[in-house]
Amino acid sequence: MFRSNEPLTNTQLQRYAPSIFATTHHRSSRYAQIPTIEVIDDLRSAGFLPFAVGQANSRTPDKREIASHLVRLRNVSSALQEDSHMEILLRNSHDGASQYKMAMGWFRFVCSNGLVVSDGPTSSVSIRHTGNAKREVVSAAQFLLSQQGEQVKTLNAMRHLQLTSGEQEVFAAAALVARFGDEPAPITPDAILHSRRSADTPADMWTVLNRVQENLVRGGIRYQHPPKVNERRGRRDQTRAVTAIKANTQLNQALWQLAAGMAQLKGADAGVNR
Repeated sequence: MFRSNEPLTNTQLQRYAPSIFATTHHRSSRYAQIPTIEVIDDLRSAGFLPFAVGQANSRTPDKREIASHLVRLRNVSSALQEDSHMEILLRNSHDGASQYKMAMGWFRFVCSNGLVVSDGPTSSVSIRHTGNAKREVVSAAQFLLSQQGEQVKTLNAMRHLQLTSGEQEVFAAAALVARFGDEPAPITPDAILHSRRSADTPADMWTVLNRVQENLVRGGIRYQHPPKVNERRGRRDQTRAVTAIKANTQLNQALWQLAAGMAQLKGADAGVNR
């Protein structure tokens, strides 16, 4: 992902995600080919400006022009919430099999984290590639923006929810399952609870969530494999960053759900749909 402190220009979008400008696809005539840039232009007119962009890598040269891409947009009327800004995520590809995927997110300035909100049907929208897609995407963005108040309540509840060291470990252990699935995690909960900066040392739910998210998504945590037969020591390694657009989004959504669930268990009104 490339991110800027100022709204991105089309030149920047073209440089970091050329598939946004694709005019071809690999499907039948029933698929409405609308370059994502046209959707972004309409979103700009509605007050949604792009601040971050990324494109998936493709090993097949003829599919690079239609590869999955993600744009994070911010509405001009959306106010900064202490250290974080609400964003709208727009994910698309022109392979003919995908829909426009839209979700709410938070961008935290302290650590440049981009969290994805996953809070029931009000925080994510899918739109088919049809002739009405541009209008529907703008409407979906406006709908998601209208949910900001509820998400701010969730955010503030997390900021005021203090976790004990044991509760932090429980959350981190669940986060490792979200990251590594059924495979044994190569690192311990303590490793992803480590603070990379002084601003991340508080024990409130929001800070712990961001701390865990950053360590899991950025990777680089060193560990040692169990020794194989006839080996004195196992091979040293480090966790990989989660850079794939789909995997990154899904992990962020899972972490948000875990944090909101813990807030519920602690009796906090986190604004989660019941």
